[in-house]
Amino acid sequence: HAWFLMADAQFQRGEFIEAASTYNYMLRLYSTQPDIVCVAKARLARCYVALEWAYDAEDVLGKMKRDSTTRLGQAERDNTEAAYRILTQQYKEAIPSLRSAIKHTKGRTERARLNFLLGQLYREAGDNQLAYKALGKVRKASPPYEMSFNASILQTEVMPKSKVSQMISRLKRMAKSDKNKDYLD
Repeated sequence: HAWFLMADAQFQRGEFIEAASTYNYMLRLYSTQPDIVCVAKARLARCYVALEWAYDAEDVLGKMKRDSTTRLGQAERDNTEAAYRILTQQYKEAIPSLRSAIKHTKGRTERARLNFLLGQLYREAGDNQLAYKALGKVRKASPPYEMSFNASILQTEVMPKSKVSQMISRLKRMAKSDKNKDYLD
């Protein structure tokens, strides 16, 4: 647990190479414990994605697919694979991984963040109806206000063309709200 805490702290500070070194060390040190190996490999690949080293991330993810994976390792792998697909601009291929990652995510705010990302991916793929649904899940999860606000704005952009009047009235209501004074532009 201490090694994971240290590597996660390095990752959060933006020290991706140091975090990758720590995860690599953990892979050697705990090579006989599959629970630790699965999670460490997924987080190592996540470091490579953050460094924009697509080839290295793909290599680690490919090895993970061949190995047996624990439930926690699967959740980490799905999350990392979605990030890898986004890095390589394979937006349609990122959607199934992200949907699987959402199923495994426990925190309400984290699930809302992933649904927001899913809505953006659906929008990028041209599926406005599914983007609208995913962004609606963000708003229902009661995330921090800024995330909810941005989901509302993006949701008005992907709303069906037949609901233009509803979109305009929603934007007018948002403009009148005191909470949105800083966002009027």
